[in-house]
Amino acid sequence: MNFYKQVVKIIDIDRVFSSLNPVGQALGARLAALGANVTVCARRAEQRALAESLGLRGAELARLAVLAPAFDTVVNTIPAPVLTEPVLAALRPGSLIVDLASKPGGTDFAAAQRLGCKAIHALSLPAACAPDTAGEAVARTVLTILREREEHT
Repeated sequence: MNFYKQVVKIIDIDRVFSSLNPVGQALGARLAALGANVTVCARRAEQRALAESLGLRGAELARLAVLAPAFDTVVNTIPAPVLTEPVLAALRPGSLIVDLASKPGGTDFAAAQRLGCKAIHALSLPAACAPDTAGEAVARTVLTILREREEHT
């Protein structure tokens, strides 16, 4: 089963965390347009302000573990350890994690498995598939997945 079919089978987006690099920006804006409650966790105040200007919620990355219980879906695009065991343990049971970051990624996949999270290891997928249009490609795919999900509910 390929990556996209796996996501179609299990995705349930009520809340999404994403960083605000180009992939996160494109994906977050499109998910919010579909009605998802998108929170962008970022270190820099400028990134949080940009998120809010796009109609998204901005939050400090340092607060991720405190905010995690509000999320059932996490899309990580930060290529550094941000989805650590304490953060993963705070997520809703059965949460979906899609790590799209460049290598080495930002998810503790062993901890995710132990904690019962569904973690999809898609490191560097956007850059490998379409480096010039990675954000748009990922966003279009997620939109298609969400449309298919709506058709089947």
